[in-house]
Amino acid sequence: MEFFKGIVSNVKKETLSDTTGYVDGNIKGSVGSSYGIFGDRLKVSGGTTGKIKGEIKTEHRHFLNFDIDDKSFRLDGDFVFKDGDKVALFAVNTGMGYYKVRMLTNHTKNFSYNTPYIQPLKELEVEPTNKISTFMSICIKSFVVYILHLECLMRLVQVQLKGEKDK
Repeated sequence: MEFFKGIVSNVKKETLSDTTGYVDGNIKGSVGSSYGIFGDRLKVSGGTTGKIKGEIKTEHRHFLNFDIDDKSFRLDGDFVFKDGDKVALFAVNTGMGYYKVRMLTNHTKNFSYNTPYIQPLKELEVEPTNKISTFMSICIKSFVVYILHLECLMRLVQVQLKGEKDK
């Protein structure tokens, strides 16, 4: 996890939608005819019956993409940012050309954002082989996340105090 601060540019919102579900239909039809031998009567009848049921769900995920200098960042969620906002943040390099934001303070809009702590644990990817190593792995990961969180909070407080001094 790396610390960045600067002026936001090239702000773009992105929404990814995922639709899943099923539709089940049961339609029956029939056509019948009858006519008389001694007359000019002809009768044609028919009809359809049936039902359609199902369930369709659409999930929308919102992202905010932006740049600071020559680095690109992606923030999960639907936030209001504009080019020129002053931010300080911690982010993880995804190896796909952008950094995923974990903690952020937008000084211009006066708000902070923290991701759930479980997400950084996935990125350490330690594969334990037994129960003792699983327990030790969880302890080490939790300690690392705790230290990173403290460091982030300390830096954010320093940036805020410096901003107040500059006023």
